[in-house]
Parts: sequence; structure tokens; C-alpha cells
Amino acid sequence: MAELLYNRIVISFPDGDGEPITEENIRSESMRIRQTICDESYLKFGGCIASELKIDLLRTNDRSFDDSLIGKWISVKITQCFTTDNLLYPSSSLYPSPTLFPGFQTEEVDRYVFSGYIDSAVVSKTDNNVIDITAYDILAKLHADDATDALYAMYKTVNNNTLGTILNAVTSRFSLNFVSGNLLSEFYNNGSNVTIRNYPVWKNTDWMNSGEKISYGQLLRDICEMLGTFGVIVPNSGKGSLEFRTLYNPDVEEYTFFEPPLNAETYQCTGYTDFVFPVENDRDRPGKTVTAIGGLSDSYDGAVEKSYDFSANILTQRKYAQSGGSRTSTEFDYLINTSSIGTRLAMNAESESHPTACTLSEYKPVKVKIDSRLWVKVGAPVRIYANKTDAEGGYIIDETTGMPVKEIINTYIFTRTITGIQALTDEIETKGMR
Repeated sequence: MAELLYNRIVISFPDGDGEPITEENIRSESMRIRQTICDESYLKFGGCIASELKIDLLRTNDRSFDDSLIGKWISVKITQCFTTDNLLYPSSSLYPSPTLFPGFQTEEVDRYVFSGYIDSAVVSKTDNNVIDITAYDILAKLHADDATDALYAMYKTVNNNTLGTILNAVTSRFSLNFVSGNLLSEFYNNGSNVTIRNYPVWKNTDWMNSGEKISYGQLLRDICEMLGTFGVIVPNSGKGSLEFRTLYNPDVEEYTFFEPPLNAETYQCTGYTDFVFPVENDRDRPGKTVTAIGGLSDSYDGAVEKSYDFSANILTQRKYAQSGGSRTSTEFDYLINTSSIGTRLAMNAESESHPTACTLSEYKPVKVKIDSRLWVKVGAPVRIYANKTDAEGGYIIDETTGMPVKEIINTYIFTRTITGIQALTDEIETKGMR
């Protein structure tokens, strides 16, 4: 198995605002990155929560830093050096170098861990040669920018008022690259094969009738919620790219070591069994609305009966009877397709019709510090092997093997805090309700 030898960090400026900052000007182990897709006390889709970076820069004789850094875009890259299975043999031309390790050759892997802009740069209260940096990714700017006028303009333009148009407006606000564009076209209405991309803006009374202002970030969050996904910024050498991330991932990352304490709830959380949203009768538009509850046939067998409330940002349309037609007044044009998005909400990995809809059909709320694996993404499923203990805190021993009995904790990474540079750790926290 590959062994991590060291990490090397570099902070670069995508807009060419300065030379890259290397470890010479970075305080040891001072990096802290917080990423999250859901920090509610229950599973709420949408997310779109900005990542935060904190790191300390050091003034040296060759380079100084001040508050002129504020507003500049940065990209943070960590290069990790691992051992390989390739043996290292004696050679007259072989000289010491960072790529050599006794007995083995090594390889380096670049991992981008943050892309965003510097929000504050202040002198440390304890050391005048240290500048405390705080930065956020582009989602923070999207949440700060008012989109009310732009949304109303789209509302008035009959042929230009779909979710696809809104998403384009959101991503073009800061020339944001969108890496999951195909996700919008995956889901279709059961009755009329109308993609969610073509969902008309005038259907959303919460957006259009609310007296509150709405931001580009809120629009993006609502679109993600309609799809049963989460919006995150994927770091790269530039300003980052937008990605719609689901809870489905066939590769469960396993951990056998963690730092005590491990705080895990005694109960398991499941997905949702129903969804709720207002329904409008097409003949009376924009008439009164009623609440429709659609059953999720793929809900986990052991799921507690609970509904996901979409009424804040979804308004769908009731089918109406036509002379000589097959439509009836009791049918609905469901915006949510129960065989696709509904399965995501149900989080059921045991569904016969959608066996890979989600990795875990149930998960455990947990908070624990584990070794950092930068390739594991926020939203990924993880499995933690912990020694079971008795009422007095001692390990429970298997009488046959003489080894501690293991407790398997299946969960997701909803919130993750990466700390350190050389000694990287992840503190993960997953909340949930029965």
C-alpha cells in the first residue's frame, strides 16, 4: 500500500496578481478548510454553502503581505508524495532527491483543495509578522448578489423563463464553469416528458410573489433542491467550477483509525417516504393551490414516515379533463419524477428498479476526526470500523478470535473540516433526525 511521505502547499493567483506563495511564507500547519453540503439538523437537499479557508502567511525579508490581498482570487494546491511498488536499485548515477525513498521510487500527485477569493487579511494579535487570511469560494459572492431584477425580467419574457435559463444566468454572473450540465436533462415528467430544464418561472409563486429579495445563490440552491442534489465548487487552478453532487457514489471509503472521541448517535437516519408541494389547476391559473402528497415507491422499507416539503420553491400543475382525451382532473403533472429524483430523496440502495440510486439506504449521525484523504469528496459515503465497548468503556472481546468486536458505522460526509498541512486531519460531522 502506498505510504504518504510529505505534503507541499502552494497558493497561486489565477488573475496574475502576484507570485505564488510557497511554504517559506506559510505558517506551519495553519491551514483550515471547511466544506459542507448540509449543516442543518436534518437532511436538506440544495446546500450551496460556500467553503471557507483560513491560513496564516508569514512576512519574511524577501516578501511582505498586507490588506492589499483582500479581493484577490487564489487557488490552493497540495502536492502529495507517495511511495510506489517500484523498487529502487543501487546505481552510480543515482543522487539524493525529494523523489527518492530508501528501497522504493516515489510519485507525486497534485490535489487542488480550495479556489476562492480573499475576504480578509489582518495582522495577528500575537505576532506582527503573521497575516491571518480568510477566504471563501464563489458561492459566497452568489449569495451576496441580488438577482431579484434579473429574475423578474426572466419572468416577463415568456419564451425565456426556464430553469435552464436561470442556471445560465447564475453561472454567467462570474463566468462560472459548470461541470455537470447534463444533470438537468436527466429527469423527465412522467406524464408529458417535459424536462425539469423547461420548468417555467411563472410556476414559482414563492419567487415571484415574495416581498423579499432573492440572490443568485438562493436561485442555485432551489434548482439543486428540485433535483435532489447539492451544489459545490470544485477547486482547480482557476476560480473553481460548479458541480451538482448527489449522495450516490459506488466507492465507499473505509477508515479503521480515528482520534477519540467518536460521537455517534444510537439511531439510523433514512430518506423520505413522501414529498409535499402546491398544485395549481391549469384552468384557474393563477388560482388557488392545494397540497399534493406523492408517495415514493422506492422508499427504504424501514424508513420512518416523513415528508420532504418542496412548497417553498416548487409549484406544479394539475392535469385537466379534455373532451375526448385521456386526461382527468385527478391526475397531476408532477414536477418530481418518482422514479428518478424521488429515489434520490428516498436514499434507497435496495430498490429493485434503481439499485444504485444511493450508496447507503440509511446512515448514522456522527462526529469524528479521521486521517485526511484529500481525494474523498464532501458528500461521499464512508464506513468507519470502531471497537465496540461495554458500559464501563472497555473493549468487547470476541471469545473465538480474542480480538475486539468491531462496530461498523455507515454514514456520509455532510460537513468536513480539513486541518493542517503536513499532519492533515479531517473532522467530519453528519447530522440527521430519526
